[in-house]
Amino acid sequence: MAQSEEIRYIVSIDFGTAFSGIAYAKYPEDGTKLKDSNIKLPQKWPSDGGRGEKKVPTTILFDDSEVKFGFEAIKAFTPSKQNSRCFYFEYFKMELYDKEISKNTLLQTTYNKDLSMPMLKVFSGALKHLKDAAINLIPCKHPDIHWVITVPAIWEADARQFMREAAKDAGILKKNVAPLEKPPRYTDDPMKLTIALEPECASLALFDQSKDQKTYMIIDCGGGTVDLCIHQKVKGFGDNCTIRECGLPSGDGWGSTFIDKAFESFLETVFTFACIDYIRKNNAFALCNMLEKFRNAKEDFEPKYALHLDGTPTEYVSDTVVTMEASPPFCKAVSDYYVTKKNQTNFEMKDLLIKQNKGLYENYSQFELDEKIFVTFFSPTLSKLLRHIRGLITLNKDIETLFVVGGFGLCKLLENSLRAAFESRCTVIISDNAKTDVVKGAILYGANPTIISERISKKTYGIAVSRSFDPVKHDETHRFTNKEGKEKCRNIFLKMVEEGTSITTAKFSFETTVTPLNKGDTEANIRIYEADRPNITYVTEMGVKLVGSVKHPWPNPELGYDRSAKVKFNFSSTEILVVVMDMETENISFTTVNFLANQY
Repeated sequence: MAQSEEIRYIVSIDFGTAFSGIAYAKYPEDGTKLKDSNIKLPQKWPSDGGRGEKKVPTTILFDDSEVKFGFEAIKAFTPSKQNSRCFYFEYFKMELYDKEISKNTLLQTTYNKDLSMPMLKVFSGALKHLKDAAINLIPCKHPDIHWVITVPAIWEADARQFMREAAKDAGILKKNVAPLEKPPRYTDDPMKLTIALEPECASLALFDQSKDQKTYMIIDCGGGTVDLCIHQKVKGFGDNCTIRECGLPSGDGWGSTFIDKAFESFLETVFTFACIDYIRKNNAFALCNMLEKFRNAKEDFEPKYALHLDGTPTEYVSDTVVTMEASPPFCKAVSDYYVTKKNQTNFEMKDLLIKQNKGLYENYSQFELDEKIFVTFFSPTLSKLLRHIRGLITLNKDIETLFVVGGFGLCKLLENSLRAAFESRCTVIISDNAKTDVVKGAILYGANPTIISERISKKTYGIAVSRSFDPVKHDETHRFTNKEGKEKCRNIFLKMVEEGTSITTAKFSFETTVTPLNKGDTEANIRIYEADRPNITYVTEMGVKLVGSVKHPWPNPELGYDRSAKVKFNFSSTEILVVVMDMETENISFTTVNFLANQY
């Protein structure tokens, strides 16, 4: 698919919680292997302050007249914007993790809960900006692009489907079906987009570094989630190697933004919840600015000690302080609150902090925070991650190396803690390109998806079928008579793949033949179900969930039952791929399962 002649470029979008990245590469014309040196990244982003950032904040601002993204959205988000009909969103990717998802879900703005917008519009708006930025990088007026969008491996199938829908609305699936016509005609081609898993992409980016490590763990530490995968190198023909999955991906909401939230909660204890909530609702710009100062201090924090698995420091933390810039807008907002809402006309920030005695002090234009307090912002998040890794290593004794990627992977306290806890057991490697491994690896995956040779099925999947009713085998409650008077049994669960099964990616996992339920049917609706156990008889059983469907048109209704279609399923990809061949017309269609189908 990705190597067809009509596709000249691969473009990847690493859609992150805090930051996003893009990359592109041209397919080697001579068919040689795509190399890391062929992959191009942006050297700067608009309004990045001349810092030459390779990634951009995943922040979007919808104003009355325009939409701004990234650094431009942050720059434009002022107090006056907050008090208008202005929709500002940040960290919204987490809304797709571990939550019920619908195409029609409304998303509240980050700081004004009275304003909301369709979540699909927010995601597609962000993807459109990333898409346009990527196209502008490519040195070609009309590039033919295969797109790769990365998602966490721990996301459920409906969240991955939501990203596909957002990509469709962003114009990413559009294909020119009449390039010689003016104006050209476009249609949506689902095969123009590949959904890739973030830790798998990182594994490919580190492929050469991991050549001597047969079994290793990828720890992708992002802003929202931490994704972990255990991979094993499999020797192929010659020097060729592939990667097999040795266990189900795991992880949780242990990203760097949860450390920021711990600091925000600390501000509520110092200045009172009422004060911070007032600022959040009336001057979010000031709170954003203070959190940015904290993030800067967090990135500069390089202690010598580590954390135990329970989150306590491995050494005594001395009576030192961590210094961060005191945000002028935040200080003014606090002062305004106490003067106007608490009638403290002689309010002084320094006096309040001394009185509160919470470990935070003001020293001219700086805040000084007791290091003992500062490290507690990290403890809950890192403790959960460390204990989870210990469990994985205990169960998988062949793991030789821990590869750490992602922006949060550069946290010095995290590195120290990983080395202290696990370096006696395996090698710990912090990637030199931790921030860009995923987006670059996504290009490599788009060029050669079968390099991931085996995956493990997370669920048991099956389809609902009807069979001739057999009173010995079938439950009477599922008995029905079709339009032609034939007695049938409905809701039978036909198992296609079992949870925990290792599936080869280059092969279709299941094949079946479907026929019309009634003579005059014009469409087959193949309903797909999932469950967390292997043995299921009927799709109506407890714990069995309808997750999606594939529709196939039945031509020639005059043929009645003398029609059939061969359906093949591939469960080893990041999405369930389906090939349907109509046995009468011999037409073949390719698609992916729509995991939001039951919501439309």
